[in-house]
Amino acid sequence: MKKTIFYSSLLFSSLVFSQTGNVGINTTTPETTLDVHAINHNGPVSGTDGILVPRVNDLVVDGTSDGQLVYLMQDNGAYMRGFHYWDASIPAWKPLVMQQSVTNNNEIQVMRLGVNGKTMGTSYTFGAPNALRFDKLDSYTELGFSPYNNWNFVNSIAGSSFSENVTLPDMYPAIGLPTRTTDTVNLPAGVYEISFKIYTVFNGSNGNVSTTNTLFISADNKLYTKAYSNIGNGVAENDGSVIINLSKATTAIDFIIYPNSGGSATSVDVIDVAPFTNDGSIPACYPLYQVRSEIDIKRLGAPANGPAPNCPG
Repeated sequence: MKKTIFYSSLLFSSLVFSQTGNVGINTTTPETTLDVHAINHNGPVSGTDGILVPRVNDLVVDGTSDGQLVYLMQDNGAYMRGFHYWDASIPAWKPLVMQQSVTNNNEIQVMRLGVNGKTMGTSYTFGAPNALRFDKLDSYTELGFSPYNNWNFVNSIAGSSFSENVTLPDMYPAIGLPTRTTDTVNLPAGVYEISFKIYTVFNGSNGNVSTTNTLFISADNKLYTKAYSNIGNGVAENDGSVIINLSKATTAIDFIIYPNSGGSATSVDVIDVAPFTNDGSIPACYPLYQVRSEIDIKRLGAPANGPAPNCPG
């Protein structure tokens, strides 16, 4: 049995149809639970086409149902204007954004990881090698989406995985690092560029512009390479990158940081930044900007045997 109901005052003379458990608006043959047709179905859009979800001006109250959808009308704290849904598994409001899909093998594949710091309960000792941990910041949920409503975590390296809280002995050749608990990135064969961006904070005393960090990369617990970076006074970034060629089907990569001179900077950490307005003041309400230490990995491709072939144009 088909029921036709006319709602002129509520739906601007649109027709609502119910058939076999499905509901259709502007259609007599709804194909799904709710099927909404535009005024000009499959034609040019009109000014009244569309669906309005509840509109709010803050997200301070938790949702009640997984998948609950609202539209935030203005920036509010860490949340920016736009669609948000309630994710009961966290639980938290999350922005409705597209996640990058895995790329094919003809494209550069990338991974971005955060580095644990004081905020994550991880401290690094000066004058000694330390396992550079990332287990608290290696997922979409953990790295979050502040401040631009884009996911900070990225992983489009096909076949990669993580192992957390792995126990490893001092690597070969030894660098004086005792048995350590660390995290590994398990990478498939390929040529990779690995870049470090390590942020520290100058504590205001005992400045040393020659302070350096040594960043080691271990492949299957064997020392592969190291990169040096200067710190200097004030907030500092240690930025270095290396190219490695991994030939095994899967190689476990982990990282070590060795602040081997100076000692004027505190532990690696997240730095909260309040943006300035045009006149140099800090607004009363602002989206928090965070500067994170991170590890960026690019899978550039596979080693080529000989010169490039003469491919057709």
